[in-house]
Amino acid sequence: MRLIRLGVAFTAVLSLIFSASTASAAPLGALAATYAATPPSTAGAGTTIQVPVTITNTSTAGEIWNASGAAPVNLSYHWYDGAGNVVAWDGVRTPLGADVAPGTSKTLAAAVNVPSAAATYSLRFALVKEGAAWLAPSAPFTVQAVPAYAASFGAVTLPSFLAGATYTIPVPVTNRGTAAWNSSGANLIDLAYHWHDAAGNTVVWDGSRSGLVADVAVGASATVNAQVTAPNVPGTYTLTFDLVREGVSWFQFFGSAPSRTTGVGVANASYAVTYQLLASAAAVLGEARTVAVTVTNNGNVAWSASGANPVNLAYHVFNSAGQTVIWDGARTPLGSDLAPGASRTFSVAYTAPTAAGSYILAIDMVREGVAWFSGLGSPYATIALAVTSGFNGGYDQTTTPTQVLPSATLVLSVRVTNYGQRAWPAAGANPVHLSYHLFTSGGAVVVWDGSRGNLLADVAPGQAATVSVTVAFPSSTGSYTIAWDLVQEGVAWFSGLGVPRLVESVSVVSTVTNAGVTFYGKGFGHGVGMSQYGAEGWATGASGPALTGEQIIAHYYTGTVLTAVDYATNPRGPMR
Repeated sequence: MRLIRLGVAFTAVLSLIFSASTASAAPLGALAATYAATPPSTAGAGTTIQVPVTITNTSTAGEIWNASGAAPVNLSYHWYDGAGNVVAWDGVRTPLGADVAPGTSKTLAAAVNVPSAAATYSLRFALVKEGAAWLAPSAPFTVQAVPAYAASFGAVTLPSFLAGATYTIPVPVTNRGTAAWNSSGANLIDLAYHWHDAAGNTVVWDGSRSGLVADVAVGASATVNAQVTAPNVPGTYTLTFDLVREGVSWFQFFGSAPSRTTGVGVANASYAVTYQLLASAAAVLGEARTVAVTVTNNGNVAWSASGANPVNLAYHVFNSAGQTVIWDGARTPLGSDLAPGASRTFSVAYTAPTAAGSYILAIDMVREGVAWFSGLGSPYATIALAVTSGFNGGYDQTTTPTQVLPSATLVLSVRVTNYGQRAWPAAGANPVHLSYHLFTSGGAVVVWDGSRGNLLADVAPGQAATVSVTVAFPSSTGSYTIAWDLVQEGVAWFSGLGVPRLVESVSVVSTVTNAGVTFYGKGFGHGVGMSQYGAEGWATGASGPALTGEQIIAHYYTGTVLTAVDYATNPRGPMR
């Protein structure tokens, strides 16, 4: 055993390092130690090793290393890389177990976590008085961290690659690491691959995974049937096989050398298509529709309807500015393989966007897991897609006055006509109602959610209906605009779906001006007593705020008093 004598002295000023709760403790005095240890020259990267370390208290001031209590002394370690940079400073603590008096020694089994990256490191053991300071460390020990996960590869026979094609390639592998390879469970081991072009640029990094048939013990070998898909573009490449611990790292980053083959030729495989379809289509918001599309295989490779990379028909949707709204449209399967030169007609199902507007529907073939045909040189076919709410309407024949008194509440009517493709439901979960918005002359909102006017029945496309709505006008005089607007409750205002509102100007005035007179009321009446038509106007609010029966009587018979009269004793006889 090699003995290294090292010492460190601490003066009373180090007591300032302690927290405020221990700042009044006695000075530390002089602490010193020697270390004797023989760590292994190699250890598994990322593993934990046990190293016997003999420590001797060489304090000349009689300082005892306390194993417990305030600021105990523990054994720890530091790791440094080849350049002397700290890799790990606060190593795992190994407690003393008992106090160590000056002049005495103790051997501890130090638990040491080896750095996870394979490399050559320096290990130094050091005692630490917790919360105070580290003692001087031991001399450095050189330790080579070997990968826990490492592999060697046997001879691999590569096929003649066709661009975009998938092949099964047997790859022999041997476990050269310090840990067994698990074929299932958490962080399992898989075989995968990378493709790099002739300039060294990555073409495919995360190649498809091929799993182990069973666990592979340290030193054991296995053959993995790797599923490899060639790059889509012909050329000369480098193919690299490497094992990967899923969710952790590739073996090459543990320090294991992968299997790398340069100068791998990939020939051209032509996936090409032409389309025939309509020039335009229309749908309502979120509607599921279909479009007939005839496709012809103009390439030199049959389109596979099944297997690892089947060919399907799909679609993209772009807005009028060319921005992608839907990229991965639903797939329409081929049904069976389609040979070069053959044609087939499909009913392609698509879903319209949920916002109204003008769109482009792009039909595109896709080789699943490889590429869209538009990315292989066959442009997708496009048609114009008009998406509307299905709702459209118009407003006319309103009874909106040009002037009203402050705080007037009027029942106004508007004729509405359905110019859209969908009927307006009068009931149900999302009925259509007539409402209004009220604005100042400057455009400020006075009332947004005006009261609703109900449809008496569903209004079919092309039909019209007259709807009454109670409108409460502001108490402040001024110029206002009332904007008539249909609304499907819980969905949207028609104006938000592109249907223009009907906007009318209304002035709230305190008195009638010479410019015009607004009359409230109904009928002419007979001029004597209470008018039936006029009373109805007061009761329904057509003449201003609605009145009660007693208020109407008082209006027509001023200066009278209401009195209860018994029918049987009425001296004037029966009332009729």
